[in-house]
Amino acid sequence: MRRMFLSIALVMSMVSFAQASNVDVNIGVNIGGPAAVYVNPPVVIARPPLFLYPPQLGFYVAVGVGYDLFYSGNVYYLNSGNIWYSSPYYNGPWVKVNYKHIPYGIRKHDFKQIHYYRDNSYRTYKAGNGSHRYKQFQPQSHNHPAEGYGKKGGHDNNDNHGDKQ
Repeated sequence: MRRMFLSIALVMSMVSFAQASNVDVNIGVNIGGPAAVYVNPPVVIARPPLFLYPPQLGFYVAVGVGYDLFYSGNVYYLNSGNIWYSSPYYNGPWVKVNYKHIPYGIRKHDFKQIHYYRDNSYRTYKAGNGSHRYKQFQPQSHNHPAEGYGKKGGHDNNDNHGDKQ
């Protein structure tokens, strides 16, 4: 009986040793995070849109276009299909952005509120009633290469983001 018990214990230890030999350890080191992936969202902005600054919102909103396009802190933000994108230009190239990285000034408003103030400001602006009340600008036309922000990987500073009042 003792011999049989020892044999069973020996077989069991060999089985567990065989299973332990299949253990694999991988260690990965990532420095600097992943490279930005430029995407083309399903929107086309052929001409520079007009941006108005409704004081109730606190950021620029594109008017006269069918997209939720905003300008804040020298960056353009686009929401398309509930996915956020950012770019230094109104027409991309676009980089997907996590919602937490959208400026709080934009995130604190829901789209219903943004659309209300945008549309109201645009109607007032088009009617010429107090259009001087709104800060406004229209960026210069910008053609960019198909990939990245420029041939050297950076973006040029020739876009006009200044306000016209």
